Amino acid sequence: MGDYVAAIGHVTADEYYQCLQGIVVGDKFFVRYLETLPGGMVANAACVLGAMGTPTYFFSLLGEDKYTRTLLDSFHPCNVHLDYTDVLPSYENFRTAILLQPDGKERTIMLYEVNKPVLLLDDAKIERLKQAGFVYSLISDLKTLPNYRTLLTEMKMAGVRFMFDAECSTFTSYDSPEDKFFFDLADILSFNDEAIIKFCGGTDESPVDRFVRGTYKIVLITRGARGCTVVSSAGRFDVPCFPVHVVDTTGAGDTFNAAFLHAYLQKMSLRDCAYYATAAANRCVQAYGARSGASSEAEVLQYLHMQTI
Repeated sequence: MGDYVAAIGHVTADEYYQCLQGIVVGDKFFVRYLETLPGGMVANAACVLGAMGTPTYFFSLLGEDKYTRTLLDSFHPCNVHLDYTDVLPSYENFRTAILLQPDGKERTIMLYEVNKPVLLLDDAKIERLKQAGFVYSLISDLKTLPNYRTLLTEMKMAGVRFMFDAECSTFTSYDSPEDKFFFDLADILSFNDEAIIKFCGGTDESPVDRFVRGTYKIVLITRGARGCTVVSSAGRFDVPCFPVHVVDTTGAGDTFNAAFLHAYLQKMSLRDCAYYATAAANRCVQAYGARSGASSEAEVLQYLHMQTI
């Protein structure tokens, strides 16, 4: 079994706009274009993992347009391997418009619709996936793979472990047979506040405790400025955020997830993993761009030390 993470997902071109006044539905509002930066939930996580020192392969399919070279080049400083990333000339790349509110604390993300598969599979990719230590992905992305149940089951039997970022838009419900397959497959699941309510069918989080009981599963619940909750068969605990000046929250969840997985692979305790991931996410929100969390393990540990002394 390999010591690397296979990250399966999209990369996007994130177009940043500063809102000059608050967004009011049904009304006009002025925006100022700032810049276009590389993004994409799984791509962000892959860059964080690579920058922290976890060997990471990015499995994806890019389109061919004015953003392609920039998007590909964005992985190199983070030491992410692109051996299994392809470019398909007949498609454009995914783009998002990120609208930053005047107060800097909130943002709205608009996704441009592009009908492009997440990945083209061949024998070489399948073999590399089956040798991974961990797969990091979204449930919705993996559902697009042909015969995904057979492939993922074979990977699980080969010893591959799975971590999914389970945002609201990526699953229907726990009771859905398709979604339940992924929840049962997962070793680590990450939800935000809205997604955990959807998973539990309400605000009562006791279904999470029952879900992990008697298993090795780990459930992470990110709560924004309120920190995070970690649930395992050993119980649950909370870790608070550190006081920071928020500039841009884009990519904070991706950074948290990747940092937690990196720390977990370094065999830190679950509590230390949570503090490390919280520190990484807190550093991320103090700068523009979804990749601002892509920093070294030493930088995150130094920041964590400064917050706890």
